[in-house]
Amino acid sequence: KGGKALGWGTAEECQPDYPCGLIPAHDWVDVVLELEKAQPNYSETFGNGGSTGTLKTTDGGKTWTGSKLHINEVYFDYPITYDTSMCPEANATTYTSRANRSYTVGCDIRYTGSDIKTVGEKSGKIADCVVYCDQVEGCVGVVLQDTTCHLKSSKGQQVSAQGVQAAILQ
Repeated sequence: KGGKALGWGTAEECQPDYPCGLIPAHDWVDVVLELEKAQPNYSETFGNGGSTGTLKTTDGGKTWTGSKLHINEVYFDYPITYDTSMCPEANATTYTSRANRSYTVGCDIRYTGSDIKTVGEKSGKIADCVVYCDQVEGCVGVVLQDTTCHLKSSKGQQVSAQGVQAAILQ
């Protein structure tokens, strides 16, 4: 596809349909891969999905060149952090995700509905939890409590919860 990749989430790897949690398999041609540190196997630099290709190195693994690089589908355990400000500024506002779904943001609240899944989230940003919800069938919203995203299969009731953030599909 071309272009200079500066790291996950900064170039071709992340598109609106694949918001840096799920990255589909894709190919690069006429590749020059420059790593910060030498790696004996360039495939290990592409997360848990790996890669294959024609890349070769002449400097011990810091620079790899070749005609083709195939990067397998990768699912990260964490999405790329958004800079979008949320709580408390965004309380009771609409947030549109990269998947073009509209959520109502709630600060200092949680929803009692059933969890479809829980995911650890180090960023502390509800927008990052929304990325997970967009990827899980049946998810109707998320609650971020401490460093855990609770993906909801049902909304349940809204209750007060100091320091907790929520985003529910509209």
